[in-house]
Amino acid sequence: MILRSPLWMPLAWEIVAVQLGYVGLRLWERFDKGGLLMIGLLGAINIPFYEEMARRIHWWQYSDCRMISFTPWYIVVGEFGIALVLTLLARTLRRGLWRDAVSRTT
Repeated sequence: MILRSPLWMPLAWEIVAVQLGYVGLRLWERFDKGGLLMIGLLGAINIPFYEEMARRIHWWQYSDCRMISFTPWYIVVGEFGIALVLTLLARTLRRGLWRDAVSRTT
């Protein structure tokens, strides 16, 4: 992997975490387990879109691995899981258990 990411990149992850956590929470509340599946799929689709943008503007690119388009398959699978975890953490936060949510991430 060739990496040339800008200094503000950690902020981008915070934005994605809030997006996926909130949308996932709402989908989960509305559609139960189907909502969890939807947010997982959204994460698996959404993040590779960002990976493609990064490749096109030469921030980074992947090589020597199996890919779906220009994104490694392990990124797609991992982002499915990350979207689910962000949703679970958002639910913990909504219940007012912010210390539990923070302790699960550290």
